[in-house]
Amino acid sequence: MLTIIVTTSAVSANPHTIFIEDTIKSYLINEPSLRNCRRIIVCDKEVIAPEYEKLRPKYGKVNQSISDRYNEFKLKLKTHIDDARDNFHDTFFNTELLVLERKHGFALAVRRALELVTTPYVLVVQHDRVCCRPFGLEKILASMKTFSFRKVNYICLGVTATSKYGRTGMHFKMDVRDATITIPNSNMFAVPLFFWFDTSHICRTNFYLNFALQRPRLCNNLENKQWGWRSGDFIEDKLGHLVRESAKSNGYLGLSKYGTYFLASFNDGSLAYAVDKNVSKRTLDEYHTIYGDGEKGPGHVNHSVVAHVNQRKHVNLARRYDLQITEDGTLETIDY
Repeated sequence: MLTIIVTTSAVSANPHTIFIEDTIKSYLINEPSLRNCRRIIVCDKEVIAPEYEKLRPKYGKVNQSISDRYNEFKLKLKTHIDDARDNFHDTFFNTELLVLERKHGFALAVRRALELVTTPYVLVVQHDRVCCRPFGLEKILASMKTFSFRKVNYICLGVTATSKYGRTGMHFKMDVRDATITIPNSNMFAVPLFFWFDTSHICRTNFYLNFALQRPRLCNNLENKQWGWRSGDFIEDKLGHLVRESAKSNGYLGLSKYGTYFLASFNDGSLAYAVDKNVSKRTLDEYHTIYGDGEKGPGHVNHSVVAHVNQRKHVNLARRYDLQITEDGTLETIDY
């Protein structure tokens, strides 16, 4: 029913595979049903930047040293995948490696992986987004088959925890409670999201292929006819802003065509963003006057499932994985 897509690219932490292995394992531990799912790791192609140009690993621009370590990383991944072929409990069991032959960027790399997907849903994960807690995957997938979830195309797992999200809707003159959907047999909700985040998310495969990641020549039915995908693009940088502008212009009618939501669970079991039923009729200043900084009104909302582990900061990685930084800037296992 679901395929896991993990995107990775060249980072200075290569050739160690412990980082991507730790990320995948975190989802398998918190949601054991994912062990039965097919996994696709898509490796984007790096670009070697000239010596005078600043390195930008996030956009695939690295030096020759990082490129060499990235190639070694891909070989190690292939070996791990081959070794895990018959071991159900291995992190890389039922995993395929898709190595791209040219620079794609996140958006186009996801599209290449989607071409191999045969399931109705996908879980898209970036290599540095670690799962922190269970998120009720089976209940979410069961809900997305129901009539009440027919317009839900995307559920984000990684929005930062906040009790002030309801105020974002104030700028669009919307109360998020109006379109919030309860996930049956749980204390979780799917809450309208006025954006599209690239962080970990569950999405309908056909929505991704037939709408979200259409080829440029098929974009004529969208608001911006010049809008299309190019190498190096992130989905949130284009589609995210399109969702936001559509919601700002047309309210829930504009948001409904995208069906973007985030997963939320609440400490008191109720949606507590906006305690005032007339919040959508009030101005932002009136809301601040009534509720101040949120201490008297909305309860705390905890809806962040994933955490970002920055693989470009060696100090953080060395501390997390008990490694040491060598003189040339690489990471090595500490020899006790």
